[in-house]
Amino acid sequence: MTREFKTIPAYVKTVNEDEGIVTHLISVYGNEDSGQDIAHKGMFTKTIRERKDQIRVVDNHNKSSVLDVVGKPLKMYEVGRGELPDDVLVRFPDATGGLMADTQFLMDTPEGKGTFIRLKAGAISEFSFAYDAINVDFEQQGGKKIRHLREVRLWEYGPVIFGMNSAAVAVSAKTEVEPITLEVQELEGELGEPEDLGNGISAKANKETGQVGSLQFDGEIWTETAARLWLSEHPTKELGSARLLRSITQAFGEKFSYEYQIDDIFDGYLVASTYGNPFYFKVAFAQDDGGIVSFKELEEWERGTLEFIPIVDESKRLAGLIEELEAEAGPEIPPTAESAEAKTQELLKELESLEEEDGS
Repeated sequence: MTREFKTIPAYVKTVNEDEGIVTHLISVYGNEDSGQDIAHKGMFTKTIRERKDQIRVVDNHNKSSVLDVVGKPLKMYEVGRGELPDDVLVRFPDATGGLMADTQFLMDTPEGKGTFIRLKAGAISEFSFAYDAINVDFEQQGGKKIRHLREVRLWEYGPVIFGMNSAAVAVSAKTEVEPITLEVQELEGELGEPEDLGNGISAKANKETGQVGSLQFDGEIWTETAARLWLSEHPTKELGSARLLRSITQAFGEKFSYEYQIDDIFDGYLVASTYGNPFYFKVAFAQDDGGIVSFKELEEWERGTLEFIPIVDESKRLAGLIEELEAEAGPEIPPTAESAEAKTQELLKELESLEEEDGS
């Protein structure tokens, strides 16, 4: 899942200088932004309820050090159109509401205090937040493809020097991206309508046998290289196996998605990870006769790390083995004059003994 970012002007409602608390707007609902997205009321509800303590306030989206954390959210809440600042309604006349936050900056640290001072002075003019789009839908409006954000996973927010390049995003969004179609196998007979498998993937299968003939990947989410890699790792030749992948993804998302994400799925288990954690987890799953997928509980997950193992050319590997054997044998000792003379005498003696045998 691709991490996304959105930026709005820094609309600050109140400032408490004694405690370093700023009440400000994070997101505006109802208006079409420069990325041709429309945020909707309730899209932050679940992520705030389930992981509020894990949402960070960071400087300029930096996450290289704990020093990049400059504050903490005290309260995050939705407001209606009537509670939006007048400046917001002038700039976004279609706004229906938004997400507000009471953010306390860490005034005992130079990073937090410095950020607060810059905000108060108006030297910082934009806020931005990082999120994963969990539930979206699309519609065509006047030749444009509009994405409606219904549910997101919020990771962090904070002041930024420069937000996303609105012009660049708008240009790329206006380009209609064709889906990527990959043939799975040649089939006889008529293929049915594409069936959504989730994650921007749909399958066309034989109506009678359920054999998958081709897969379509959403070009706005997938590159052709990534799609081919996915297909090589998930040989989805039957619609039943494709549906199983979808069931696993949906079931895992409903139970764990606000903490963990699936990195890969194998036979009987999947590999999951969580944002900002170096560990990966092996999670066993099973599907009952009714098609319900269940997972091992968190305490039963196997924790580990991924190791990078480069693919070595076979000829190079053999050459390396030969070098190792030669090194173990040691360097070849060149003959000396004495050893050559001794060898010559040895050969002469053998020749003499052969002549004597012939004479007898």
